[in-house]
Amino acid sequence: MTTITITDRASVQARDVTPEGYLRVRARIARTGIQVYRSWEMGMAGDGEVRIYRPPEEVFDAASLASWSLAAITDGHPPDRMVTADNWARYARGVSLSPGVPDGDHVAADLLVTDAAAAARARVAEISCGYTFDLDRTAGTTPQGEAYDGIQRRIRGNHIAIVDNARCGPTCRVGDCAGDCAECTCSQRGSVTM
Repeated sequence: MTTITITDRASVQARDVTPEGYLRVRARIARTGIQVYRSWEMGMAGDGEVRIYRPPEEVFDAASLASWSLAAITDGHPPDRMVTADNWARYARGVSLSPGVPDGDHVAADLLVTDAAAAARARVAEISCGYTFDLDRTAGTTPQGEAYDGIQRRIRGNHIAIVDNARCGPTCRVGDCAGDCAECTCSQRGSVTM
C-alpha cells in the first residue's frame, strides 16, 4: 500500500461567536462513500479520474476519529501540505476542539477559529480537510453497487482548512446557501506526499 496526503472539502453546519470574537462551529469534515480524484492526487500517472472508496469502517475507525482532535484550523491549505510544529505559528488560525464523531455518513467535529479574518471567511466559506491515508489499490464494488478503483485505509487527520470552493458532492455547499455546485473544482495541482 502507498500512503497518500490529500485535501477534501465539506460544509459548516452550525455557528456561534464567543465574547472574544472566536468562531465556534460544528462542521462536517469528512464522509464515507466514493470520492472522485485526479490520478496525480493518488500518486498515479496521468490526469484521469479515479474513484476512491472511503468505507465506513475506515472513516469511523476509532484512531481515525481521534486523529481530528486538536487538528489545526487553517485559512486555505498550507503550501507545505501538512501542519507541523515547525509551521504551526505560520498557518494555524484555530483548533479542533473534539475528535471526530459519526454524523450519519459524515464525520463532524467542533472547531474553534481564533483569527478574526479567518472567522469572517469561515462564515461564508467551506471546510476542507488535509489528511493522510494508505491507498489500497484494490478495485471493487461498494455494498451499494458502485465501482471504485481503490480504498482509503488508516485515515489520519492533520488540518482543517477554510476554503472558497468545494470538491463536488452533496456537502460542497455551506449551510443552506443557494447555488449549483456542478462546476466546483478541486484544489490546485501539487505534488503528492507518499
